[in-house]
Amino acid sequence: MSHAFSDSAVREIQPYIIKVIREWCDALGDRLGTSPQTVTAEKGGWSTPKDMKDYAAYNIFDSLGELLFGESFNTITGDKNRHFLDTLPKVVRFNNVIGQMPSLARFRLDLFFLRGQKERRQQQIGFAISNLKKRLTLGPDSNGRRDIIHYLQKAKDPETGEGYSEKELIGETVLLLGAGK
Repeated sequence: MSHAFSDSAVREIQPYIIKVIREWCDALGDRLGTSPQTVTAEKGGWSTPKDMKDYAAYNIFDSLGELLFGESFNTITGDKNRHFLDTLPKVVRFNNVIGQMPSLARFRLDLFFLRGQKERRQQQIGFAISNLKKRLTLGPDSNGRRDIIHYLQKAKDPETGEGYSEKELIGETVLLLGAGK
């Protein structure tokens, strides 16, 4: 994983993150889909109020798509993939509590704290798996970018010489998507 976060790797992905940040700024200023030339100072006034908690999450999630899979999830520009962002904080909070106090797991508190979330969590995992499989079909170098999946596909265990299995890649992807939120 360290190769994916090296200085050169970060510099290489920088233009794609800047693109996401520009989309985000355009969305915040109600200029999404307009060229800078069409936005004039005479327009004046304020943009439509936005919930910055949501828009910060969209920025992070779209940037994470660029980092992981070499393409944005487009949550800034549309709501198709925003479903992932709703359930994740609850699952992460619950897992953090269980991680700190594993003995609580035997009380099956997930049945209480995560009630009604099972289907949404399965949808999130399905989202991660479908994006991973789509990216894997391109191969490590096919999209011309060195995203995190590129580095995971190239990684080899120094002792065995084996790479990640698809199951391990799924686990890493779900973990990284959760960590980004």
